[in-house]
Amino acid sequence: MSLGSPVPLFQRPDLDEDMLTAPTKPLPTIPPQKPKIVGLFGLSGFGTASLLDQLNEEIGEDEFAFCDGNQALAAVTPGGLMVYNSFGEDKRPEFRDMALSGFEKECARKNIIGVVVRFLALWNEDMHCYSVTPVADLKAHTHILYMEMPFKSYSGYQGGVFQNAEVQANLKRWHGWQKAEICYLRHFCQENDITFTVLTPHLAEVPKVSSLIQDFRVLTEWHNRRYAEDQLMRIMSTPRAKTVETVLLFDADGTLSPQDSEHLIWCQVPDHLMPRGLQQTPSKKSMGQNGNTYKDYLQTVLLHEEVFDDENFAAVCEKAAAAIRLYPDMLALLHWALKTPHTLPIILTGGPRLVWENVLKKVELFETVGLIGGGRHEDRAIVTPDVKGWLITLLQEQCNTKVWAFGSGEVDSIMLMKANQAVLITDSERWLTEDVKPNWKDVLDLICPQLHDVILATNAPMALQYRPHEMQMLGRILVREIFSRRLPTVFEE
Repeated sequence: MSLGSPVPLFQRPDLDEDMLTAPTKPLPTIPPQKPKIVGLFGLSGFGTASLLDQLNEEIGEDEFAFCDGNQALAAVTPGGLMVYNSFGEDKRPEFRDMALSGFEKECARKNIIGVVVRFLALWNEDMHCYSVTPVADLKAHTHILYMEMPFKSYSGYQGGVFQNAEVQANLKRWHGWQKAEICYLRHFCQENDITFTVLTPHLAEVPKVSSLIQDFRVLTEWHNRRYAEDQLMRIMSTPRAKTVETVLLFDADGTLSPQDSEHLIWCQVPDHLMPRGLQQTPSKKSMGQNGNTYKDYLQTVLLHEEVFDDENFAAVCEKAAAAIRLYPDMLALLHWALKTPHTLPIILTGGPRLVWENVLKKVELFETVGLIGGGRHEDRAIVTPDVKGWLITLLQEQCNTKVWAFGSGEVDSIMLMKANQAVLITDSERWLTEDVKPNWKDVLDLICPQLHDVILATNAPMALQYRPHEMQMLGRILVREIFSRRLPTVFEE
């Protein structure tokens, strides 16, 4: 289904003027869309209110509404915040609901994004924690950012300011509370379909937070498809693409090589720098098992932003690329596709694009093989399984090309089903036998008659450089079919 601008009613060829009359029955009421609310969390007294003021100055209030949660409570409570704090838990929900509901209604009415400072927990004079944000309030957020304070660096300060034993004890206690809050919120957000990011020191700079919050307006599946489409159309508008009849569309991890680029990145992160509360590091396998939605992939991108600054991300991607070895057959296939005037190879990666840029540079194909992917929030396009299917539809319908799709796992199912011809890469004969074949493969076999199974053994020598005529494992018949010319039809001139 095209996501282009809808055709105006009066221009639709299937309607005439007699049909353009008022409906005889009232149209159904469409429920209002939930406004996007960004929660800015952190420990009380450690800079979240100041960050909110700076964001207000940086962004302005044309498309955003900024709110301090305590100030909102004070505004709706007769007598202010001091009176609210004197209430028991039986009376507080009423005023919390009033404050939250009023802010949400304002954002919905103005069609803007709300940014609100909240605190998950506060402490009394004895430093005992008590909750101030109930679950219902947390669920109102679509995004949560947590401002992290580097207490460890403070505890090692030698200037004398933090050498007092009591202050040291407080720093340790604050660090513990912060760690607990981050772990809780990360797990809570994962369970409730809320994106979550820790504003680590390199990410907590006002321009970066401002950019991230402004991008929340366009971090939607609709816009994501457009970003991916733009990358595809740039490839298809090159002179090389003018003679193309067949596009060879490759998934990257597990298909071109046995390695998983996302896994290789996270293997380089030491334990003490791993995101707190993260139950499983991202990989192609974990994404296939746990979730293939746009938000799942977006959350992985936000993890990259949280853990790596630009320089560190470039470094880990370069090391990951150095560990990737292409299947000899797949490297030869890329070369043959480039040598054949009517075929064009394009790689789609749901992992970090920068890794595969480096891989292609290593085998001297970066300038000639198309590559679509993301990995950083500035890349815009996130290649989800649905996006892969959407791009195939564009290639078939708008570019009038035949598509051969190459994948290796469940996350590639949509791409394989939508392609004119599909190749499923696996590294084991046992994987294709009836007793161990996964359920999704059974389904794919039933609804994808164009599927070809190919075994590429991981214990064979991997390709460091291209060698001609090295597609033995793909088979001559399949290779001949891939590169055969498409017969013209009566509809083609």
